[in-house]
Amino acid sequence: MGLGADAEGRYGVLYASSLSVTRELGRAGKMAVWQCSACGFEKDARCKPQKCPQCGAKASFGKKE
Repeated sequence: MGLGADAEGRYGVLYASSLSVTRELGRAGKMAVWQCSACGFEKDARCKPQKCPQCGAKASFGKKE
């Protein structure tokens, strides 16, 4: 395995870890995780998104528990 693959692997672990911490901090600050019922896209936001940026579905977001 080359240096690039090793760096990618470490980056993936760091990204997943920081995303988890960010979501937990966001929840403490009245943020919620919203999930598109059409494609499964997840977005951290205070307000319910009107349109999915990934698939374009309108009014398709529900709060993820």
